[in-house]
Amino acid sequence: MTLKMIVLTGLFFAACALVPGRNPALNPTDPRLPPMATSNRNLVVTCQPLAAKIGINVLKAGGNAADAFIATTVAEYVTAPGYTSLSGPLYVLYFDAQTGKAYYLNAGLNTVADPLGQWSEQKKIPGTAYVIGGAGRGLDALFRRFGTSNRMFKDLIAPSAELAKNGFAIDRSFAGTIRGRLPILKGSTCWTSLFTKNGKPMGVGDTLVQQELAETLTRFGQDGADYLFKGKYAQDLVNLIRSQGGKLTLQDLANYQIQWSAPLETKYRGLTVQTSSYRSYGGLELLLDLKTIENLDLSEAPHFSKDLGTFEKVLRTLLFSKREIFHYMTFANREDEPKKLVEMLEGPLPKKIWAEVGDPTQSAPLPSDSGSHSCSPVIVDKDGNIATGTHTINTAQWGDFGLMVDGVQLRFRLCST
Repeated sequence: MTLKMIVLTGLFFAACALVPGRNPALNPTDPRLPPMATSNRNLVVTCQPLAAKIGINVLKAGGNAADAFIATTVAEYVTAPGYTSLSGPLYVLYFDAQTGKAYYLNAGLNTVADPLGQWSEQKKIPGTAYVIGGAGRGLDALFRRFGTSNRMFKDLIAPSAELAKNGFAIDRSFAGTIRGRLPILKGSTCWTSLFTKNGKPMGVGDTLVQQELAETLTRFGQDGADYLFKGKYAQDLVNLIRSQGGKLTLQDLANYQIQWSAPLETKYRGLTVQTSSYRSYGGLELLLDLKTIENLDLSEAPHFSKDLGTFEKVLRTLLFSKREIFHYMTFANREDEPKKLVEMLEGPLPKKIWAEVGDPTQSAPLPSDSGSHSCSPVIVDKDGNIATGTHTINTAQWGDFGLMVDGVQLRFRLCST
């Protein structure tokens, strides 16, 4: 019997979320330490506690994993300290328990049609740095295909719109992020008006109210993705980007399309592992890790949590594998080529990496990216449906310019009017 695993790289990061009552001072192997999370019915794992609560409420009210994923993700757009945005990309892996099949949704990034509107390192025109993110289209498409039929899309968005309208108390992490980004974003009047008081950054316990975002989310819930890609928001976005030298048009936004595809998959020790597929390197990297570590005899090796040598092999596998992925996944090579990606996994590359892992003369390559701009929710409902994915602003927190259009974070310096 084949056991099918539905895995996304972000699951490992999401599983690190703290649970109330958990004492971080205890050793991870201490028997007094309760599990991070347990459930025999519904499960929501995400980056922000308020977002997780909204997702759980959807499941308790009879929603499924798709419904809860939508509600949780939109709540992250409200509560996250700048690392994700409704204007960014979205990638979703969904397992439908009724059919036993998994599906991959790509609502990634698109450039504008006009070549003069695309970024040039020589010219560095601010407006040309904008690329179209499909998160809004992706959430709408996920609901239309897998959302529960007795639920309205606006009902999933409403809790987040209400949260943005009424505000919430920012925590230490949020306040620290504001302080850290203030020297870079202090020139943005829209950012400083939202995140500072009397010239000082908001602190722990201060209430963050986002009225413009609340209004945008309400319209998004009522009108669906068309409001973001054809409605008032779209027009405001076009006006701003063009004022900064960009060439974005309403037609560019109207032409945006999401993509459904089969997940990327491979075999690992008799299991079928499925993960995020093309135009997203996280899934490919995870599968390459597994195919490489398959060369380790687990029947003889102690668990990596109890043996430094095994731990080093696992860590070196992750680092050498990441280097190979970054070499391959340049923008020129991010085509939807399932056959080519499978060849990477089933060919000689995993053994090559394993040889590097075992070579003491080779230092492990340290990654240059900090990974501070994404969240990867994992939702499981009582029927066994699973929704997991990644949403992001795809840049540093609030971008390098702190620009917002109708309350939605972008990457530029000036406020829209």
